[in-house]
Amino acid sequence: MTKKTISPRYIKGLIIQHAIHGDSAALIARSFKIARATVRAYIELYNNSDLVHADILNLSANNIAASIRPQNSIYKNAKYITLRDRFFVNPGFKNITLPCVRTGISENQ
Repeated sequence: MTKKTISPRYIKGLIIQHAIHGDSAALIARSFKIARATVRAYIELYNNSDLVHADILNLSANNIAASIRPQNSIYKNAKYITLRDRFFVNPGFKNITLPCVRTGISENQ
């Protein structure tokens, strides 16, 4: 099954239908021709967000979509942590002073 992205306009529209009009996930899914599970996922993201009705009506579609989507930081990624520990954390070389290339003066001076 392919993973399609939903445009921010659709996200804003389905949130408006759910939060303001009170429509069910099944009705929203039929009207936008998307899966009910997708609608339920975005409704859950909206319910877990800090957005209120005024935000939904006043913010742009892109801002709403960015506000409800989970923020995936690369710094919390397991691959990043493994690489960081392997290449950048070396307890034996904590106090290295490298000479400057142009002047020959070390950084600590």
